[in-house]
Amino acid sequence: MGAEGASKRKQKALVVAERRAKVAELYLKQWPQVRIAREFGVSQGTISTDLKAIMEGWRKSAEADVYAAKVRETEKINRVELEAWEAWEASRQPHEISEREVTGPENERVPGKTKLRVEGSSGDPRFLGVIRDCIAQRCKLWGYNAPDKTALTDSEGKDLAVRRDMYIGVLQRMPDEMRQIVAAVREEARGGEVAAIQNEPG
Repeated sequence: MGAEGASKRKQKALVVAERRAKVAELYLKQWPQVRIAREFGVSQGTISTDLKAIMEGWRKSAEADVYAAKVRETEKINRVELEAWEAWEASRQPHEISEREVTGPENERVPGKTKLRVEGSSGDPRFLGVIRDCIAQRCKLWGYNAPDKTALTDSEGKDLAVRRDMYIGVLQRMPDEMRQIVAAVREEARGGEVAAIQNEPG
């Protein structure tokens, strides 16, 4: 009985999977749900459930694709950073400088002795710049950075918060009589809007 039930469930799941594959195809052809339901002889509610499952599968697939792309790009960044670290370490190593001792009159080429001297190095800072850029790219790719703050602006591109503060400052410096006039004008304007709404044809 248990094996038979499992077989029936498997068969039903196969039928649903085959139907949903065809439903997805018709959906992409802009067929409405009612027409798709008639095509398969099922209710519109069944097709709606199918489409929800299809879209959830698409969403998961898209997320997996995005994640895989991020992993690939991260590997590229990691390789660049690793090479930059190796180049940085190499640039810090002491290096030999050859010097030739010249004996003889000025401007006369004569054989001389060559000696070597070793100089230390503090490293090439350009490689640190590459490493810093790699870290910044990786943080941006995975969303580790704090979101950028965007100031609200008016049609002229001016910060609304600044304009609000300026307006409040002007009001505070106004005489009482002027503030009362401004308040009255605003109240009158608001009343006109209400009247216009009430007089709209119903």
